[in-house]
Amino acid sequence: MDAIRKACASLEDGYLPPVTFVVIQKRHHTRLFPRVHGRRDVTDRSGNILPGTVVDTEICHPREFDFYLCSHAGIQGTSRPIHYHVLYDENRFSADGLQILTNNLCYTYARCTHAVSIASTNLEFEHMTDGVLTFLDEELHL
Repeated sequence: MDAIRKACASLEDGYLPPVTFVVIQKRHHTRLFPRVHGRRDVTDRSGNILPGTVVDTEICHPREFDFYLCSHAGIQGTSRPIHYHVLYDENRFSADGLQILTNNLCYTYARCTHAVSIASTNLEFEHMTDGVLTFLDEELHL
C-alpha cells in the first residue's frame, strides 16, 4: 500500500484515491449448473447458466468478501465462472455493487462484441504483461 500511496502522491500532491484489491482466480475446479434443466429462463441453449449469474452464498466463504461470476455465455461445454476475492476495500463496495461493476466491465473489452470471462481491465493488463515478457525474452536470447 505504501508504494501505491507514493505513486499516487507523485502524480499530484494530496492525491489519495480509495483502493480496492480483488484477486481474480480463473483456474479452479468449481462449475455452476442450473438447478432446473431445460427451462429457457434459467439456461442458455447449451444448457449452461445465463451470463451474469453470480453466486455469493452456499459455496463462498462465510465471513470473507468473495463471489463467483459467470459473465460470459458458454459456447462449448460448461461455462467456467471466475472466483473474485476482495482482499482490501477502501471504497466500501456493497456486494451487489461490486458484482454489478465487475459484470459490466466484462462488456467493455474493445476486442470483443460480447461479454468476456473477466473484467476488460484485467485482460488489458494480461496483454501488456505478455508483451513485456515477450520483449524481455527476445532481448535475453539475442
